[in-house]
Amino acid sequence: MSTYALISDIHGNIDALRAVAEDLEHGPPIDEIICLGDIIGYCPASNEVIDLLRSMEEGCRIRYNLGSHDGAALGAYQFVDMNNAADAEALRAAGLETEAAVAAEYFDAEKRRFVPVRAEARDAMKWTLEHLSDESLEFLRQRLQPVIQIAPGILSVHGSPRDPACEYVRDSGYAARCFESPAMASAWLCFVGHTHLPVVWRLRRADLVEMAGNRVCMKQPGLELADWVELNRTACRYIVNVGSVGQPRDHDRRACYGRFSTKEDVFAHVRVEYDVDAAAARVRAAGFSERLAERLYQGE
Repeated sequence: MSTYALISDIHGNIDALRAVAEDLEHGPPIDEIICLGDIIGYCPASNEVIDLLRSMEEGCRIRYNLGSHDGAALGAYQFVDMNNAADAEALRAAGLETEAAVAAEYFDAEKRRFVPVRAEARDAMKWTLEHLSDESLEFLRQRLQPVIQIAPGILSVHGSPRDPACEYVRDSGYAARCFESPAMASAWLCFVGHTHLPVVWRLRRADLVEMAGNRVCMKQPGLELADWVELNRTACRYIVNVGSVGQPRDHDRRACYGRFSTKEDVFAHVRVEYDVDAAAARVRAAGFSERLAERLYQGE
């Protein structure tokens, strides 16, 4: 029986991670930390974040998922802004003449070369790539993995079990397709990040049936928004979004992470106050979009 802390979407926000690290240090004991990816991007302190994660490893084992921003930093694909002239030309040169062609390639994980993003995400990634140290890049290369088997029947990914780095579990339709996927065949619980929204998707085992060689959800998964959820592994399957440490998007600006105990099968979202003024000042000092500073205050 183990207790896990689940942190995700730090996005270069060292002030938020410091607050979470302190909360973990002084809170109930944990056995392991699972980091669900997107360590970098949006905020400019990615090197400092990686240094802090290294120091946290001295007191607790940490395993790391590969996030979408992490993958871009490692050259798996390129972030592009469809409204940027240079990016549009690069897409045309790659044979992607229309938005539909770009989308079709993006949704094929094996062919994916470009990831369409907003201008501020593209510009923040460009800055981050110019400032990441060799040590930080090596850390990302060596530590990140698409899927982590946390314990029997329990997985973690950044995006979704179908597309571990890049797919968003946005609604019950996406959640249903994830429950139906082969990746979840032997799992009753999958932790995800990526949307920055702390939610729990629940499906009764009786509502997932085998039909013509496929797994089919007979009902749409239910959504739970409570910060404390008792999970029933014998009756249900779950996809749990652990929220975001560095850039929450549920209109609560506090850093968010998760705690899970395999002894009680209880999951809790934990909220931690941090110095948002300091984080926003770093964003502005680096010359990032003002939008990236303001959304830290708004939690969106």
